[in-house]
Amino acid sequence: MIKRISLVRLRADVPRDTCLQLWSGAHADVVRALPGVLEYTVDLAVGGRPPSGWDAIATLRFADAEALHRFREDPEVQARLLATREDFIEAVDVFLVDEHILIPREDRSDR
Repeated sequence: MIKRISLVRLRADVPRDTCLQLWSGAHADVVRALPGVLEYTVDLAVGGRPPSGWDAIATLRFADAEALHRFREDPEVQARLLATREDFIEAVDVFLVDEHILIPREDRSDR
């Protein structure tokens, strides 16, 4: 599995609720239709934009390097993503990460 994390700055001229609706609508539909995407999550900062200037973290998990390559290199996919993204996102900073789980969810079920 390959994990891609994006720091996201939402457009200041678009209400936050509208940004989330656009993000979870047409933009998520584009991602949902891609083969090899295992999971797509969005974590929004509580209480609005923090001093760091980033509003959210988006996480994509891919089945393998081939799925990530299709996602990154297919011009049609990128055009569809950018077309839906520009309505609500101002800036994105992307990381490919090697995840290290230190406390698995199932270990925390007793709390």
